Amino acid sequence: MHPAAVAHQRHRLMRPDAARWFKPVGAPSAKCASSQPVMSAEEFERELESIRREYLELKAMLAVRKFERIWAAFCAKAYNPDQPRVPAGNPEGGQWTDEGDGSSGTPSAKPAKPLMRLAGEPPTGDPPKVPEKRPPTAPERNSVVKSVVRWLGRYGGTVGKIVKLDHWLYEYDQVIKASLDPPKSLQQLQDAVSTPEKGYEIHHIVEQTPAAHDGYPREMIDGRENLVRIPTLKHRDITAWYQTKNPRFDGLSPRDYLRSKSWTERRALGLEALIDFGVLDP
Repeated sequence: MHPAAVAHQRHRLMRPDAARWFKPVGAPSAKCASSQPVMSAEEFERELESIRREYLELKAMLAVRKFERIWAAFCAKAYNPDQPRVPAGNPEGGQWTDEGDGSSGTPSAKPAKPLMRLAGEPPTGDPPKVPEKRPPTAPERNSVVKSVVRWLGRYGGTVGKIVKLDHWLYEYDQVIKASLDPPKSLQQLQDAVSTPEKGYEIHHIVEQTPAAHDGYPREMIDGRENLVRIPTLKHRDITAWYQTKNPRFDGLSPRDYLRSKSWTERRALGLEALIDFGVLDP
């Protein structure tokens, strides 16, 4: 129903003295004996309930459409490849900014205001540059692999879309495929613990070493409820997040923040991390 029609029905049927105007079914109108019978109190309640349901459905639909508009506007604003970045040499160097053109190598008179951080370079339509020779160090190889995961996650496909079959990147084929998994339910992640698979690692929802240090028993730490199997790269990203200082926790790392906290608080933050890193379906 149109909102105006809903408002009209509410005004007509929900006046405080509405009951005065209803007669039992079958009682003819005083003005016209041939008129249709007036609805009973029970019929009135059913019609009123129907109107209420239609109103709530309409309200929910409008809320969804409003969210979709807000989300579309946010996405359009959040990523703009032409948006300037803070020049190198600044404390916030490399971040997106809404001030300045980002072309100068020296700080501007007015400090740039960072808007958001991205994990690596913004994705483009071109595949990432993958060196022909295998990088000598693990951090260098991981950086290449993560850039490939980001690109494939955006544009789809497999490693073969980027490199030839004899390329060193195929060493990480299973790791890359696992990282492209969609979020799963907690039950699925817990059930996967008993079925080892390449590209995945077992993860403790409540970090095991800090929990053991604070006196929690191994039965809780290694219990089924605390173990999930997740993609290797996301496991490492979550571990790095636990170790990194975070303004949300007054400059402490999540690991330091959780010291002396209850098991419930640790588990809640652990599940939140799984959601934020795209492992757990909220």
